[in-house]
Amino acid sequence: MKYAHQIASYEMVKIVTAYLNGVKVQFGNKVRMFLNLLLKKNERIKALKSEMKKNEGTEKEIVATIKTITEQISKVKLAISSRSIEDVPKEFFSSNDLDKIRNLFDSYSTDYRFAKGSIYYDCKANPLKHIKAYYRLSSMCEALQNKSFNCFPLRKGFIPSYMTIDTYILNTQILKNSIISHLDKEVVWGAVLDVRSKAMKPQGERRIMKFRGTIYTDGVGVSVLKQSYDTMKKGGSSGGKPKSIKAEEFQYIEKLGKEELLAGVGKCVLIDPGRRDLLYCMHEKSTVENKMIYRYTSNQKAIETKSRKFRKLRNNLKRDEVIAAELSLSHFKSSTVNKDKFIEYLQERAKVTHVMKAYYLNEDRPAAEDQGAGGFLPFRKMKFSSFINQQQADKRLAKKLRERFGNDSILILGNWSAGKVKYHEPIRGVGMRRMLAKEGFQVYLLDEFRTSSLCPSCQNGELETFKKVQNPRPYQREKYPVVDRHGLLRCKNQQCLKAVMSTIETTDKAPLRRLWNRDMAATLNFRQILFSLRANGERPERFCRSKKPLSTGSKRKDMSSPSASTSQPTKRQNNPL
Repeated sequence: MKYAHQIASYEMVKIVTAYLNGVKVQFGNKVRMFLNLLLKKNERIKALKSEMKKNEGTEKEIVATIKTITEQISKVKLAISSRSIEDVPKEFFSSNDLDKIRNLFDSYSTDYRFAKGSIYYDCKANPLKHIKAYYRLSSMCEALQNKSFNCFPLRKGFIPSYMTIDTYILNTQILKNSIISHLDKEVVWGAVLDVRSKAMKPQGERRIMKFRGTIYTDGVGVSVLKQSYDTMKKGGSSGGKPKSIKAEEFQYIEKLGKEELLAGVGKCVLIDPGRRDLLYCMHEKSTVENKMIYRYTSNQKAIETKSRKFRKLRNNLKRDEVIAAELSLSHFKSSTVNKDKFIEYLQERAKVTHVMKAYYLNEDRPAAEDQGAGGFLPFRKMKFSSFINQQQADKRLAKKLRERFGNDSILILGNWSAGKVKYHEPIRGVGMRRMLAKEGFQVYLLDEFRTSSLCPSCQNGELETFKKVQNPRPYQREKYPVVDRHGLLRCKNQQCLKAVMSTIETTDKAPLRRLWNRDMAATLNFRQILFSLRANGERPERFCRSKKPLSTGSKRKDMSSPSASTSQPTKRQNNPL
Protein backbone atom coordinates (compact mmCIF):
# COMPACT_ATOMS: atom_id res chain seq x y z
CA MET A 1 0.00 0.00 0.00
CA LYS A 2 1.44 3.34 -1.05
CA TYR A 3 1.96 6.00 1.67
CA ALA A 4 1.07 3.42 4.34
CA HIS A 5 3.96 4.33 6.64
CA GLN A 6 1.80 6.82 8.55
CA ILE A 7 -0.79 4.14 9.40
CA ALA A 8 2.02 1.75 10.39
CA SER A 9 3.56 4.34 12.73
CA TYR A 10 0.29 4.77 14.64
CA GLU A 11 -0.22 1.00 14.90
CA MET A 12 3.38 0.57 16.05
CA VAL A 13 2.77 2.98 18.94
CA LYS A 14 -0.36 1.00 19.92
CA ILE A 15 1.56 -2.31 19.89
CA VAL A 16 4.43 -0.96 22.01
CA THR A 17 1.94 0.60 24.44
CA ALA A 18 0.09 -2.73 24.73
CA TYR A 19 3.37 -4.57 25.46
CA LEU A 20 4.44 -2.10 28.15
CA ASN A 21 0.99 -1.97 29.74
CA GLY A 22 0.97 -5.78 29.83
CA VAL A 23 4.24 -5.76 31.77
CA LYS A 24 3.01 -3.07 34.17
CA VAL A 25 -0.26 -4.81 34.94
CA GLN A 26 0.62 -8.51 34.79
CA PHE A 27 4.35 -9.09 35.32
CA GLY A 28 4.27 -8.90 39.13
CA ASN A 29 1.27 -11.23 39.35
CA LYS A 30 2.88 -13.75 36.99
CA VAL A 31 6.11 -13.76 39.03
CA ARG A 32 4.06 -14.57 42.15
CA MET A 33 2.19 -17.28 40.25
CA PHE A 34 5.50 -18.76 39.04
CA LEU A 35 6.90 -18.85 42.59
CA ASN A 36 3.67 -20.43 43.87
CA LEU A 37 4.11 -23.17 41.27
CA LEU A 38 7.70 -23.84 42.33
CA LEU A 39 6.73 -23.81 46.01
CA LYS A 40 3.72 -26.05 45.28
CA LYS A 41 1.64 -23.74 47.44
CA ASN A 42 -1.80 -25.11 46.53
CA GLU A 43 -0.71 -28.75 46.86
CA ARG A 44 0.83 -28.11 50.29
CA ILE A 45 -2.26 -26.31 51.58
CA LYS A 46 -4.59 -28.99 50.21
CA ALA A 47 -2.55 -31.81 51.77
CA LEU A 48 -2.33 -29.97 55.09
CA LYS A 49 -6.08 -29.33 55.22
CA SER A 50 -6.81 -32.97 54.44
CA GLU A 51 -4.41 -34.19 57.14
CA MET A 52 -5.74 -31.80 59.80
CA LYS A 53 -9.35 -32.77 59.01
CA LYS A 54 -8.43 -36.43 59.47
CA ASN A 55 -6.90 -35.53 62.83
CA GLU A 56 -10.12 -33.68 63.70
CA GLY A 57 -8.51 -30.25 63.71
CA THR A 58 -10.88 -27.32 64.15
CA GLU A 59 -11.61 -24.86 61.37
CA LYS A 60 -9.86 -22.15 63.37
CA GLU A 61 -6.68 -24.25 63.70
CA ILE A 62 -6.70 -25.04 59.98
CA VAL A 63 -7.06 -21.35 59.06
CA ALA A 64 -4.26 -20.36 61.46
CA THR A 65 -1.88 -22.98 60.05
CA ILE A 66 -2.65 -22.02 56.46
CA LYS A 67 -2.05 -18.38 57.38
CA THR A 68 1.38 -19.31 58.72
CA ILE A 69 2.22 -21.06 55.44
CA THR A 70 1.09 -18.13 53.30
CA GLU A 71 3.02 -15.65 55.46
CA GLN A 72 6.23 -17.66 55.08
CA ILE A 73 5.69 -17.97 51.33
CA SER A 74 5.16 -14.19 51.18
CA LYS A 75 8.49 -13.65 52.94
CA VAL A 76 10.18 -15.88 50.36
CA LYS A 77 8.60 -13.83 47.55
CA LEU A 78 9.80 -10.60 49.13
CA ALA A 79 13.35 -11.95 49.44
CA ILE A 80 13.39 -13.07 45.81
CA SER A 81 11.86 -9.78 44.64
CA SER A 82 15.00 -7.97 45.79
CA ARG A 83 17.17 -10.51 43.91
CA SER A 84 18.43 -12.03 47.19
CA ILE A 85 18.18 -15.62 45.92
CA GLU A 86 21.05 -16.88 48.05
CA ASP A 87 19.29 -15.70 51.22
CA VAL A 88 16.30 -17.97 50.62
CA PRO A 89 16.37 -21.08 52.89
CA LYS A 90 17.36 -24.16 50.88
CA GLU A 91 14.39 -26.22 52.11
CA PHE A 92 11.98 -24.08 50.11
CA PHE A 93 13.34 -24.87 46.63
CA SER A 94 15.11 -27.73 44.93
CA SER A 95 18.34 -27.03 43.03
CA ASN A 96 16.40 -27.29 39.76
CA ASP A 97 13.90 -24.69 40.96
CA LEU A 98 16.70 -22.33 42.00
CA ASP A 99 18.21 -22.67 38.53
CA LYS A 100 14.88 -21.58 37.02
CA ILE A 101 14.76 -18.53 39.28
CA ARG A 102 18.36 -17.65 38.38
CA ASN A 103 17.47 -18.07 34.70
CA LEU A 104 14.70 -15.51 35.17
CA PHE A 105 17.05 -12.98 36.79
CA ASP A 106 19.72 -13.60 34.14
CA SER A 107 17.44 -11.58 31.85
CA TYR A 108 18.80 -8.47 33.57
CA SER A 109 22.36 -7.18 33.46
CA THR A 110 24.45 -7.99 36.53
CA ASP A 111 24.68 -4.33 37.56
CA TYR A 112 20.94 -3.63 37.17
CA ARG A 113 19.24 -2.64 40.42
CA PHE A 114 15.49 -2.74 40.93
CA ALA A 115 13.87 0.55 41.94
CA LYS A 116 13.14 0.54 45.68
CA GLY A 117 14.76 -2.90 45.84
CA SER A 118 11.69 -4.70 44.48
CA ILE A 119 10.96 -6.32 41.14
CA TYR A 120 7.25 -5.76 41.79
CA TYR A 121 7.75 -1.99 41.93
CA ASP A 122 10.36 -1.80 39.18
CA CYS A 123 8.16 -3.58 36.61
CA LYS A 124 5.69 -0.70 36.93
CA ALA A 125 8.32 2.04 37.01
CA ASN A 126 10.53 0.66 34.18
CA PRO A 127 8.44 -1.85 32.18
CA LEU A 128 10.76 -1.82 29.17
CA LYS A 129 13.54 -3.40 31.26
CA HIS A 130 11.35 -6.43 31.97
CA ILE A 131 10.26 -7.47 28.45
CA LYS A 132 12.93 -10.17 28.15
CA ALA A 133 12.23 -11.51 31.65
CA TYR A 134 8.50 -11.58 30.87
CA TYR A 135 9.19 -13.73 27.81
CA ARG A 136 11.35 -16.16 29.81
CA LEU A 137 8.73 -16.30 32.55
CA SER A 138 6.04 -17.22 30.02
CA SER A 139 8.30 -19.88 28.49
CA MET A 140 9.07 -21.49 31.88
CA CYS A 141 5.42 -21.44 32.98
CA GLU A 142 4.46 -23.18 29.76
CA ALA A 143 7.22 -25.76 30.30
CA LEU A 144 5.79 -26.46 33.77
CA GLN A 145 2.51 -27.33 31.98
CA ASN A 146 0.78 -24.46 33.70
CA LYS A 147 -1.80 -22.31 31.93
CA SER A 148 0.15 -20.22 29.43
CA PHE A 149 -0.34 -16.48 29.15
CA ASN A 150 0.27 -13.84 26.51
CA CYS A 151 3.52 -12.04 27.24
CA PHE A 152 3.02 -10.31 23.88
CA PRO A 153 -0.67 -9.29 23.63
CA LEU A 154 -2.41 -10.15 20.37
CA ARG A 155 -5.48 -8.67 18.74
CA LYS A 156 -7.34 -11.91 18.09
CA GLY A 157 -10.84 -10.63 17.36
CA PHE A 158 -12.26 -10.33 13.87
CA ILE A 159 -14.46 -7.31 14.61
CA PRO A 160 -12.65 -4.21 13.25
CA SER A 161 -11.13 -2.01 15.95
CA TYR A 162 -10.60 1.73 16.00
CA MET A 163 -7.81 3.14 13.84
CA THR A 164 -6.28 6.61 13.65
CA ILE A 165 -6.98 8.79 10.62
CA ASP A 166 -5.10 12.08 10.36
CA THR A 167 -4.97 14.61 7.53
CA TYR A 168 -2.12 12.81 5.75
CA ILE A 169 -3.89 9.41 5.84
CA LEU A 170 -7.20 10.95 4.75
CA ASN A 171 -5.56 12.73 1.84
CA THR A 172 -3.50 9.78 0.55
CA GLN A 173 -5.63 6.71 1.39
CA ILE A 174 -9.23 7.95 1.18
CA LEU A 175 -9.19 10.97 -1.14
CA LYS A 176 -6.32 9.43 -3.17
CA ASN A 177 -4.64 12.80 -3.56
CA SER A 178 -0.98 12.70 -4.61
CA ILE A 179 -0.20 16.07 -3.01
CA ILE A 180 1.30 15.27 0.39
CA SER A 181 2.91 18.53 1.57
CA HIS A 182 1.55 21.85 2.87
CA LEU A 183 -1.94 20.45 3.30
CA ASP A 184 -4.77 22.77 4.35
CA LYS A 185 -6.55 20.74 7.03
CA GLU A 186 -9.84 22.59 6.74
CA VAL A 187 -9.98 22.04 2.98
CA VAL A 188 -8.97 18.36 3.16
CA TRP A 189 -11.40 17.50 5.97
CA GLY A 190 -14.13 19.65 4.44
CA ALA A 191 -14.29 17.14 1.59
CA VAL A 192 -15.56 14.37 3.89
CA LEU A 193 -17.33 16.08 6.81
CA ASP A 194 -18.88 19.34 7.98
CA VAL A 195 -16.07 21.07 9.87
CA ARG A 196 -18.55 23.70 11.14
CA SER A 197 -20.82 21.18 12.88
CA LYS A 198 -21.32 21.24 16.65
CA ALA A 199 -19.06 18.22 17.23
CA MET A 200 -16.13 20.02 15.58
CA LYS A 201 -16.40 23.32 17.51
CA PRO A 202 -13.61 24.37 19.92
CA GLN A 203 -13.98 23.41 23.58
CA GLY A 204 -12.35 23.97 26.96
CA GLU A 205 -11.05 27.09 28.65
CA ARG A 206 -10.62 29.99 26.21
CA ARG A 207 -11.80 27.58 23.47
CA ILE A 208 -8.25 26.39 22.80
CA MET A 209 -9.18 22.70 22.45
CA LYS A 210 -9.71 22.47 18.71
CA PHE A 211 -10.06 19.81 16.05
CA ARG A 212 -6.63 19.70 14.46
CA GLY A 213 -7.04 16.97 11.89
CA THR A 214 -7.22 13.62 13.71
CA ILE A 215 -10.09 11.21 14.37
CA TYR A 216 -10.44 7.61 15.60
CA THR A 217 -12.98 5.35 13.91
CA ASP A 218 -13.94 1.73 13.30
CA GLY A 219 -16.26 2.63 10.43
CA VAL A 220 -19.30 3.08 12.68
CA GLY A 221 -18.33 5.05 15.77
CA VAL A 222 -16.14 8.14 15.50
CA SER A 223 -14.11 9.91 18.18
CA VAL A 224 -12.94 13.42 17.33
CA LEU A 225 -9.54 14.29 18.82
CA LYS A 226 -9.29 17.89 20.01
CA GLN A 227 -5.97 19.33 21.12
CA SER A 228 -4.50 22.58 22.32
CA TYR A 229 -1.57 22.15 19.91
CA ASP A 230 -1.06 20.92 16.36
CA THR A 231 -0.21 17.27 15.73
CA MET A 232 2.93 16.61 13.73
CA LYS A 233 3.60 13.63 11.50
CA LYS A 234 3.88 10.23 13.18
CA GLY A 235 1.95 11.30 16.24
CA GLY A 236 4.42 13.83 17.63
CA SER A 237 3.51 17.26 18.94
CA SER A 238 4.87 20.67 18.07
CA GLY A 239 4.99 21.86 21.63
CA GLY A 240 2.77 22.33 24.62
CA LYS A 241 3.41 21.99 28.31
CA PRO A 242 4.71 18.67 29.63
CA LYS A 243 2.23 16.61 31.57
CA SER A 244 2.37 17.23 35.29
CA ILE A 245 2.75 14.11 37.41
CA LYS A 246 0.25 13.86 40.23
CA ALA A 247 1.62 12.29 43.37
CA GLU A 248 -1.81 11.10 44.46
CA GLU A 249 -4.95 11.27 42.35
CA PHE A 250 -7.40 10.66 45.21
CA GLN A 251 -6.53 11.60 48.78
CA TYR A 252 -7.14 9.40 51.79
CA ILE A 253 -9.25 11.06 54.47
CA GLU A 254 -6.57 10.08 57.00
CA LYS A 255 -4.32 12.65 55.32
CA LEU A 256 -6.81 15.51 55.55
CA GLY A 257 -6.42 18.22 58.17
CA LYS A 258 -8.94 18.69 60.95
CA GLU A 259 -10.33 21.86 59.33
CA GLU A 260 -10.99 20.02 56.07
CA LEU A 261 -12.66 17.15 57.93
CA LEU A 262 -14.89 19.49 59.96
CA ALA A 263 -15.82 21.43 56.81
CA GLY A 264 -17.53 18.30 55.51
CA VAL A 265 -19.73 17.68 58.56
CA GLY A 266 -23.20 16.60 57.48
CA LYS A 267 -22.18 16.18 53.83
CA CYS A 268 -20.21 12.92 53.75
CA VAL A 269 -21.50 9.77 52.04
CA LEU A 270 -19.74 6.53 53.00
CA ILE A 271 -19.48 4.09 50.08
CA ASP A 272 -18.44 0.45 50.16
CA PRO A 273 -17.60 -0.91 46.67
CA GLY A 274 -18.16 -4.59 45.88
CA ARG A 275 -19.14 -7.18 43.29
CA ARG A 276 -22.90 -7.59 43.68
CA ASP A 277 -23.56 -4.16 45.17
CA LEU A 278 -21.14 -2.14 43.07
CA LEU A 279 -21.73 0.81 45.40
CA TYR A 280 -23.39 0.58 48.81
CA CYS A 281 -23.89 4.19 49.91
CA MET A 282 -24.88 5.50 53.35
CA HIS A 283 -25.06 9.14 54.44
CA GLU A 284 -23.28 9.95 57.69
CA LYS A 285 -26.61 11.17 59.16
CA SER A 286 -28.44 7.92 58.35
CA THR A 287 -30.31 6.34 61.28
CA VAL A 288 -32.58 3.35 61.81
CA GLU A 289 -35.62 5.65 61.78
CA ASN A 290 -34.44 7.81 58.87
CA LYS A 291 -32.44 5.62 56.53
CA MET A 292 -30.36 7.45 53.92
CA ILE A 293 -29.06 4.55 51.85
CA TYR A 294 -28.61 3.92 48.14
CA ARG A 295 -27.49 0.70 46.43
CA TYR A 296 -26.14 0.53 42.90
CA THR A 297 -26.10 -3.15 41.95
CA SER A 298 -24.43 -5.11 39.18
CA ASN A 299 -27.88 -6.24 37.99
CA GLN A 300 -29.00 -2.62 37.70
CA LYS A 301 -25.90 -1.81 35.67
CA ALA A 302 -26.47 -4.83 33.37
CA ILE A 303 -30.04 -3.65 32.68
CA GLU A 304 -29.09 -0.03 32.05
CA THR A 305 -26.12 -0.77 29.80
CA LYS A 306 -27.92 -3.72 28.10
CA SER A 307 -24.72 -5.76 28.44
CA ARG A 308 -26.65 -8.92 29.33
CA LYS A 309 -29.05 -8.43 26.40
CA PHE A 310 -26.21 -7.98 23.91
CA ARG A 311 -24.34 -11.00 25.31
CA LYS A 312 -27.41 -13.22 24.89
CA LEU A 313 -27.91 -11.95 21.34
CA ARG A 314 -24.33 -12.79 20.44
CA ASN A 315 -24.58 -16.28 21.95
CA ASN A 316 -28.07 -17.23 20.75
CA LEU A 317 -27.78 -15.96 17.17
CA LYS A 318 -24.30 -17.26 16.44
CA ARG A 319 -24.29 -19.38 13.29
CA ASP A 320 -23.32 -23.07 13.42
CA GLU A 321 -20.34 -22.71 11.08
CA VAL A 322 -18.96 -19.89 13.25
CA ILE A 323 -19.35 -22.01 16.40
CA ALA A 324 -17.53 -24.88 14.68
CA ALA A 325 -14.75 -22.55 13.49
CA GLU A 326 -14.25 -21.06 16.95
CA LEU A 327 -14.22 -24.54 18.49
CA SER A 328 -11.52 -25.79 16.12
CA LEU A 329 -9.45 -22.65 16.73
CA SER A 330 -9.74 -23.08 20.52
CA HIS A 331 -7.72 -26.32 20.31
CA PHE A 332 -4.61 -24.25 19.50
CA LYS A 333 -2.98 -21.85 21.95
CA SER A 334 -2.47 -18.32 20.73
CA SER A 335 -0.65 -17.51 23.98
CA THR A 336 2.18 -19.99 23.40
CA VAL A 337 5.77 -18.78 23.04
CA ASN A 338 6.77 -22.03 21.34
CA LYS A 339 7.45 -21.27 17.66
CA ASP A 340 6.10 -24.55 16.27
CA LYS A 341 2.90 -24.38 18.32
CA PHE A 342 2.32 -20.79 17.28
CA ILE A 343 2.75 -21.73 13.61
CA GLU A 344 0.07 -24.41 14.08
CA TYR A 345 -2.23 -21.76 15.57
CA LEU A 346 -1.65 -19.43 12.61
CA GLN A 347 -2.31 -22.24 10.12
CA GLU A 348 -5.61 -23.11 11.80
CA ARG A 349 -6.57 -19.44 12.01
CA ALA A 350 -5.94 -19.06 8.28
CA LYS A 351 -8.34 -21.97 7.60
CA VAL A 352 -11.25 -20.37 9.49
CA THR A 353 -10.60 -16.72 8.60
CA HIS A 354 -13.03 -16.65 5.65
CA VAL A 355 -15.88 -17.98 7.84
CA MET A 356 -15.14 -15.57 10.68
CA LYS A 357 -14.78 -12.53 8.43
CA ALA A 358 -18.04 -13.27 6.63
CA TYR A 359 -19.81 -13.23 10.00
CA TYR A 360 -18.04 -10.53 12.02
CA LEU A 361 -17.43 -8.09 9.15
CA ASN A 362 -21.00 -8.23 7.83
CA GLU A 363 -21.48 -4.47 8.41
CA ASP A 364 -19.16 -3.85 5.47
CA ARG A 365 -21.74 -5.40 3.14
CA PRO A 366 -23.77 -3.16 0.82
CA ALA A 367 -26.84 -1.60 2.42
CA ALA A 368 -29.09 -3.51 0.01
CA GLU A 369 -28.17 -6.79 1.71
CA ASP A 370 -30.14 -7.69 4.82
CA GLN A 371 -27.63 -7.84 7.67
CA GLY A 372 -30.23 -9.13 10.11
CA ALA A 373 -30.92 -12.27 8.08
CA GLY A 374 -29.11 -15.51 8.77
CA GLY A 375 -27.96 -14.59 12.29
CA PHE A 376 -25.86 -11.57 11.30
CA LEU A 377 -25.53 -8.90 13.99
CA PRO A 378 -24.30 -5.29 13.74
CA PHE A 379 -21.33 -5.89 16.06
CA ARG A 380 -19.75 -2.47 15.76
CA LYS A 381 -23.10 -0.73 16.25
CA MET A 382 -23.69 -2.84 19.36
CA LYS A 383 -20.25 -1.89 20.65
CA PHE A 384 -20.98 1.78 20.05
CA SER A 385 -24.38 1.44 21.75
CA SER A 386 -22.70 -0.17 24.77
CA PHE A 387 -20.39 2.83 25.07
CA ILE A 388 -23.29 5.30 24.86
CA ASN A 389 -25.34 3.24 27.34
CA GLN A 390 -22.43 3.25 29.82
CA GLN A 391 -22.14 7.02 29.58
CA GLN A 392 -25.87 7.43 30.14
CA ALA A 393 -25.76 5.01 33.09
CA ASP A 394 -22.94 7.06 34.65
CA LYS A 395 -24.97 10.27 34.26
CA ARG A 396 -28.01 8.54 35.76
CA LEU A 397 -25.97 7.31 38.74
CA ALA A 398 -24.58 10.78 39.42
CA LYS A 399 -28.09 12.25 39.26
CA LYS A 400 -29.43 9.62 41.70
CA LEU A 401 -26.63 10.32 44.18
CA ARG A 402 -27.37 14.05 44.07
CA GLU A 403 -31.10 13.49 44.50
CA ARG A 404 -30.55 11.13 47.43
CA PHE A 405 -27.72 12.89 49.27
CA GLY A 406 -27.63 16.48 48.00
CA ASN A 407 -25.65 18.47 45.46
CA ASP A 408 -22.85 19.28 47.92
CA SER A 409 -22.29 15.69 49.08
CA ILE A 410 -18.72 14.45 49.61
CA LEU A 411 -18.07 10.84 48.61
CA ILE A 412 -15.75 8.68 50.72
CA LEU A 413 -15.07 5.34 49.00
CA GLY A 414 -13.42 2.28 50.47
CA ASN A 415 -10.13 1.45 48.76
CA TRP A 416 -11.19 -2.14 47.98
CA SER A 417 -9.87 -3.46 44.70
CA ALA A 418 -9.83 -6.88 43.09
CA GLY A 419 -8.36 -8.55 40.07
CA LYS A 420 -10.32 -10.26 37.36
CA VAL A 421 -12.29 -13.26 38.60
CA LYS A 422 -13.69 -16.06 36.47
CA TYR A 423 -17.40 -15.69 35.57
CA HIS A 424 -17.47 -12.12 36.92
CA GLU A 425 -17.36 -8.83 35.05
CA PRO A 426 -14.28 -6.70 35.81
CA ILE A 427 -14.78 -4.32 38.73
CA ARG A 428 -14.55 -0.58 38.05
CA GLY A 429 -12.14 0.75 40.64
CA VAL A 430 -10.21 3.84 39.66
CA GLY A 431 -12.52 4.21 36.65
CA MET A 432 -15.54 4.62 38.93
CA ARG A 433 -13.70 7.17 41.08
CA ARG A 434 -12.64 9.19 38.05
CA MET A 435 -16.17 9.14 36.67
CA LEU A 436 -17.62 10.45 39.95
CA ALA A 437 -14.93 13.15 40.12
CA LYS A 438 -15.66 14.12 36.52
CA GLU A 439 -19.35 14.48 37.43
CA GLY A 440 -18.38 17.14 39.98
CA PHE A 441 -18.21 15.17 43.25
CA GLN A 442 -15.44 15.51 45.80
CA VAL A 443 -14.02 11.99 46.06
CA TYR A 444 -11.81 10.67 48.86
CA LEU A 445 -10.55 7.22 49.82
CA LEU A 446 -10.64 5.34 53.12
CA ASP A 447 -8.56 2.33 54.12
CA GLU A 448 -11.00 -0.58 54.54
CA PHE A 449 -8.79 -2.57 56.91
CA ARG A 450 -10.99 -4.78 59.18
CA THR A 451 -14.15 -2.77 58.45
CA SER A 452 -15.96 -5.94 57.33
CA SER A 453 -14.51 -8.01 60.17
CA LEU A 454 -15.59 -6.16 63.34
CA CYS A 455 -19.07 -5.57 64.75
CA PRO A 456 -20.05 -1.89 64.47
CA SER A 457 -22.46 -2.22 67.40
CA CYS A 458 -20.44 -3.69 70.27
CA GLN A 459 -17.14 -2.51 68.70
CA ASN A 460 -15.31 -5.52 70.15
CA GLY A 461 -16.73 -8.67 68.61
CA GLU A 462 -15.57 -10.16 65.35
CA LEU A 463 -17.99 -10.94 62.56
CA GLU A 464 -18.23 -14.40 61.02
CA THR A 465 -20.05 -16.13 58.20
CA PHE A 466 -22.34 -18.87 59.49
CA LYS A 467 -25.16 -19.66 57.07
CA LYS A 468 -24.64 -22.65 54.77
CA VAL A 469 -26.58 -22.60 51.51
CA GLN A 470 -26.71 -24.58 48.30
CA ASN A 471 -24.08 -23.38 45.87
CA PRO A 472 -25.81 -20.80 43.63
CA ARG A 473 -23.53 -21.78 40.73
CA PRO A 474 -24.87 -25.03 39.19
CA TYR A 475 -21.59 -25.80 37.41
CA GLN A 476 -19.76 -25.91 40.78
CA ARG A 477 -22.31 -27.87 42.81
CA GLU A 478 -20.68 -31.23 42.16
CA LYS A 479 -17.37 -30.04 43.63
CA TYR A 480 -18.76 -27.58 46.23
CA PRO A 481 -22.41 -28.49 46.96
CA VAL A 482 -22.67 -26.19 50.01
CA VAL A 483 -21.07 -22.77 50.48
CA ASP A 484 -21.13 -19.96 53.05
CA ARG A 485 -23.50 -17.03 52.56
CA HIS A 486 -20.81 -14.40 52.10
CA GLY A 487 -22.97 -11.32 52.56
CA LEU A 488 -24.58 -12.37 55.87
CA LEU A 489 -22.51 -12.04 59.04
CA ARG A 490 -23.08 -12.42 62.77
CA CYS A 491 -21.25 -11.13 65.82
CA LYS A 492 -19.33 -13.65 67.94
CA ASN A 493 -19.28 -11.48 71.07
CA GLN A 494 -21.51 -12.93 73.83
CA GLN A 495 -22.09 -9.47 75.35
CA CYS A 496 -23.48 -8.33 72.01
CA LEU A 497 -25.72 -11.43 72.06
CA LYS A 498 -27.07 -10.49 75.51
CA ALA A 499 -27.86 -6.97 74.32
CA VAL A 500 -30.04 -8.43 71.59
CA MET A 501 -31.72 -10.86 73.98
CA SER A 502 -32.61 -8.08 76.42
CA THR A 503 -34.71 -6.35 73.78
CA ILE A 504 -37.01 -9.32 73.09
CA GLU A 505 -39.31 -11.45 75.15
CA THR A 506 -37.99 -14.76 76.44
CA THR A 507 -39.22 -17.60 74.28
CA ASP A 508 -38.49 -21.27 73.77
CA LYS A 509 -36.70 -20.45 70.53
CA ALA A 510 -32.94 -20.52 70.15
CA PRO A 511 -31.14 -17.35 71.25
CA LEU A 512 -31.00 -14.68 68.58
CA ARG A 513 -27.68 -13.45 67.27
CA ARG A 514 -26.97 -9.98 65.98
CA LEU A 515 -26.89 -10.31 62.19
CA TRP A 516 -25.30 -7.92 59.73
CA ASN A 517 -25.32 -7.27 56.05
CA ARG A 518 -21.62 -7.17 55.15
CA ASP A 519 -21.85 -3.88 53.26
CA MET A 520 -23.94 -2.23 55.97
CA ALA A 521 -21.43 -3.27 58.65
CA ALA A 522 -18.57 -1.87 56.55
CA THR A 523 -20.22 1.53 55.99
CA LEU A 524 -21.10 1.84 59.69
CA ASN A 525 -17.46 1.19 60.53
CA PHE A 526 -16.48 3.76 57.88
CA ARG A 527 -18.59 6.27 59.80
CA GLN A 528 -16.89 5.42 63.09
CA ILE A 529 -13.49 5.98 61.47
CA LEU A 530 -14.65 9.32 60.03
CA PHE A 531 -16.01 10.52 63.39
CA SER A 532 -12.80 9.44 65.14
CA LEU A 533 -10.65 11.35 62.66
CA ARG A 534 -12.73 14.47 63.24
CA ALA A 535 -12.53 14.09 67.02
CA ASN A 536 -8.86 13.26 67.58
CA GLY A 537 -7.22 12.96 64.17
CA GLU A 538 -6.67 9.20 64.43
CA ARG A 539 -8.36 5.99 63.36
CA PRO A 540 -9.81 3.82 66.14
CA GLU A 541 -7.15 1.40 67.33
CA ARG A 542 -9.15 -1.66 66.26
CA PHE A 543 -8.98 -0.45 62.63
CA CYS A 544 -5.21 0.15 62.62
CA ARG A 545 -2.81 -2.25 60.98
CA SER A 546 -0.47 -4.29 63.15
CA LYS A 547 3.23 -3.97 62.49
CA LYS A 548 3.67 -7.05 60.34
CA PRO A 549 5.24 -7.51 56.91
CA LEU A 550 2.65 -7.01 54.23
CA SER A 551 1.79 -9.88 51.93
CA THR A 552 3.03 -9.49 48.36
CA GLY A 553 0.04 -11.30 46.92
CA SER A 554 -2.91 -9.54 48.54
CA LYS A 555 -5.36 -7.77 46.29
CA ARG A 556 -8.08 -7.23 48.82
CA LYS A 557 -6.69 -3.96 50.19
CA ASP A 558 -4.71 -1.15 48.65
CA MET A 559 -1.36 -1.44 50.40
CA SER A 560 -0.47 2.15 49.56
CA SER A 561 -2.97 3.26 52.20
CA PRO A 562 -1.75 5.67 54.87
CA SER A 563 -2.51 3.32 57.76
CA ALA A 564 -0.11 0.66 56.46
CA SER A 565 2.95 0.65 58.68
CA THR A 566 6.49 -0.38 57.97
CA SER A 567 7.40 -3.99 58.49
CA GLN A 568 9.02 -5.08 61.75
CA PRO A 569 10.88 -8.28 62.61
CA THR A 570 8.63 -11.00 63.95
CA LYS A 571 9.28 -13.95 66.19
CA ARG A 572 10.77 -17.01 64.53
CA GLN A 573 8.13 -19.64 63.82
CA ASN A 574 8.37 -23.30 63.04
CA ASN A 575 8.26 -23.99 59.33
CA PRO A 576 5.03 -25.87 58.50
CA LEU A 577 6.17 -26.35 54.93
